[in-house]
Amino acid sequence: MMTTTVTFLVGGLGLSGVPPLAGFFSKDAILEAAWNAGHPSIWFLLLVGAFMTAFYTFRVIFLSFFGGPRMSHEVAHHVHESPPVMTVPLIVLSVLTIVAGLAVGIPSSHGTAFERFLAPVLPRHEAEHSSGTAFALLVVSVVFVLAGIAIAWVMYGRGEVRAERIGVPRNAIHALVLNKYYVDEIYDVLFVRPVYAASQWCASVFDAGLIDGLVNGVGRMMTGWALGMRRVQTGFVMNYALAMLLGAVAVVALLLARR
Repeated sequence: MMTTTVTFLVGGLGLSGVPPLAGFFSKDAILEAAWNAGHPSIWFLLLVGAFMTAFYTFRVIFLSFFGGPRMSHEVAHHVHESPPVMTVPLIVLSVLTIVAGLAVGIPSSHGTAFERFLAPVLPRHEAEHSSGTAFALLVVSVVFVLAGIAIAWVMYGRGEVRAERIGVPRNAIHALVLNKYYVDEIYDVLFVRPVYAASQWCASVFDAGLIDGLVNGVGRMMTGWALGMRRVQTGFVMNYALAMLLGAVAVVALLLARR
């Protein structure tokens, strides 16, 4: 899978901000802007982010494309390059990663070509620091990126990595990161379980007891009323005649009572 390997490596280098790829120029511009704006703490956090990006990107590269296969021979036998519908876009993106930074990202006394292009909308502000400061910031960012790549190589690229050891915590900090700072567990305790318990109560008590009780009570009431009315319909003519006689007597009695 040489095409996939090369294009993935180019993308990883660009994502990590290795010069002279496009990611290097964009990352350096952000770091320089944070420093020039007077926010050294933000600049340092961005620098740590660049270090971590380089580390985890090359962790993937070393584990995926370097070293011996960690799969069975049967599975390895079926590994093959992707079709052109997938590799051609990767090649195009890799070429853009290589040339885009050189084409529009190289700084000059009038800013980069991309800054001049955006000048009508985003006016460019002259940097308050000397070119020596800008060069020092650039060197520091590159050192952090190379340090992330070097640590990834020491941990995952220098020797054989056993598959069963991947994802196994080695200390408390490693366990904290592997468990995503226990955000899912905290969310489960604070939100999922209370909502689930409330839903269970609503289903078993409120819905089954009150709502269904009202509906079933109306149904039982109508059934009892129908059973009572059914006793009137006996089907015997004598009963109907007696009912008519009693009704007539009741009407006469009512009229006599009004007099």
